[in-house]
Amino acid sequence: MNTTITGNTATNSSGAAVYATNHTSRYVYVPTLSIVHSTIAGNTGGSVGGVRAELKKRSNVSIKNTVIADNTRNQCGFRASPAVSSGSASSDSSCNGFAYNRVSPGLRTLTDNGGARPIGPNGTRGRIQTMAIDSTSPLRDRADSAHCAAADARGVTRPQGGGCDIGAYETR
Repeated sequence: MNTTITGNTATNSSGAAVYATNHTSRYVYVPTLSIVHSTIAGNTGGSVGGVRAELKKRSNVSIKNTVIADNTRNQCGFRASPAVSSGSASSDSSCNGFAYNRVSPGLRTLTDNGGARPIGPNGTRGRIQTMAIDSTSPLRDRADSAHCAAADARGVTRPQGGGCDIGAYETR
C-alpha cells in the first residue's frame, strides 16, 4: 500500500517491476498479489515493464487505486484478469479491468515531496520519495472512494480535493 516503484530493470524476458508467479503444477503454495494506492512507473522489463502476474486464479490478484504507467513495453501482463480492479489507471490498454486506460498520467520525477514520514534509523534518511502528479493529471480525484486509504505514502490525509487521487501521492 502507498508504494512507489520506479527505475528498476529486469534482465530476463519475463521480468517486470512487480512479478508474481506460481510455477508449480502441484499448488504447494497459493501466492496472492495485492497492490493498493501505488505508483509503478519508469521501469524496464522484457515483454512487461509494470506488473506481471502469472497466477492461475484471478481471485489471487487485487489492484486498487493504482497507476501503472510509462514503463517499457506493456504495462501489465495477467494470466487471469484481477478479481478486484477498481479505481486504477494505465498508460496503455494491457491492464485488463482497469477503470482508466491509455491515460497520460502527468507523473513528475521521483523526489522528496514533503510530508510527515521520515525514514531510516531515527528518521535520518529524509522523507519518503514519491512521484507527484501535475495539476491537469487525470489521476486527480479519480480513485475509487470505497478503497480510499486514509493517507498517502507521505502521511498526507486523503482526500484533499473532491476525491482521492490514484497512486501513492495525494495532491494538496
